[in-house]
Amino acid sequence: EVIRDYKDQLKKNPKDPEAWNGVGICLVHLERPDEAKKAFRKAVQADAFFAKTHINLGNLYFKQQDWDRAIDEYRLATSIDSTDTKAWLNLGLAYERVNNVNRAILAYDKAAECDDSDPSPWERLGWIYYEHKMYAAARDRWTEAIKRDPSRTDLADNVRRLQDYADSVGAK
Repeated sequence: EVIRDYKDQLKKNPKDPEAWNGVGICLVHLERPDEAKKAFRKAVQADAFFAKTHINLGNLYFKQQDWDRAIDEYRLATSIDSTDTKAWLNLGLAYERVNNVNRAILAYDKAAECDDSDPSPWERLGWIYYEHKMYAAARDRWTEAIKRDPSRTDLADNVRRLQDYADSVGAK
């Protein structure tokens, strides 16, 4: 069992942030969120600058729909490691949940800067623009996502439908 391995590591080094983080992840998977929070807090006490713990704690808050706390943790993670794509993506998702579209867009833009090969920020930006009836912008973002993951036939279908719509109304 993985959690046992982490606990063995903690017997050797009770202040190992990676081990506490691992215990927290295992406890989340075991659906023991209160214990997971305690493990993540011990990881933060051991090393407040271990960004992965803040991401995982943010994920737990996100799962519990505690958007403000999730945002706080993701923002901490991005301030510790401004190149962590996952932290920026998760921050964008959390901002979307609280309808802060402008900050979500900024977070996704930053995620795209951090990992130009990841289609996820482009896809999310496409959905934001689509929801705001900015179809040309949505089409452009989904096209960028497809360049990064050509297997995304769902996005290709969306691009095709938006292009058909644009053609039917004489738009770009």
